[in-house]
Amino acid sequence: MIGIEYISIALLIFEIIYVMKQKGSYMQNLMLLLLISVLVNLVGYLVELKSDSLETALIGVKIAYLGKPYITLCIFFFVVEFCKVNLSDLLKGALVAFHLLITTLVFLPVICILFLYLYPIYLL
Repeated sequence: MIGIEYISIALLIFEIIYVMKQKGSYMQNLMLLLLISVLVNLVGYLVELKSDSLETALIGVKIAYLGKPYITLCIFFFVVEFCKVNLSDLLKGALVAFHLLITTLVFLPVICILFLYLYPIYLL
């Protein structure tokens, strides 16, 4: 199983490099974002599979959740563009804001702990 993950990550990196070398269009940029999201998701799964402790497994899950919401968003925008369906900018903005909210909620505890580590609050 871990070997398949390594092969998938290597192929995705190759594909990302290939797409980046092409002349950029809107659909290619969406495909690039999709590939990067899938790569982040697979790296998270790999960290989860290789973990020795519960804390490391949870870090892997959080890394996977960093890419997971954007996979569906990029696929949706890619299909909408491919089928030439017109979406309002308000709907696009709402979808992006919703996915950013999901990412923020997943990483809010990490951000709070990092903030408290950098700026300790002493209570008397």
